[in-house]
Amino acid sequence: MNKFVGSGLVLTGILATYMFYSNNKSRDPAEKLVLSEFKKMIQLDKNITLEKAILNFEFAEEANLDEFAKKKGRSKECYISTYKEFFLEAQNNL
Repeated sequence: MNKFVGSGLVLTGILATYMFYSNNKSRDPAEKLVLSEFKKMIQLDKNITLEKAILNFEFAEEANLDEFAKKKGRSKECYISTYKEFFLEAQNNL
């Protein structure tokens, strides 16, 4: 596993935990990083999909999110629910 994929997995876990347990609407550094990266991706490609943005952020080698999620022992829906809020915010705050 390369260091980028490992970092993406750790960050995914941190984000999921934070989103589940926190009622605080302020952004922590991990969330700011995801939001910033999604904004960069959207600026480069206005038509990028959430799934493609997730794959890019996770440095995935797989062609689609289903394959990537299965390889990581998660579901596609898990990744979508973790990242959707950040992707939509990035789209709306360009």
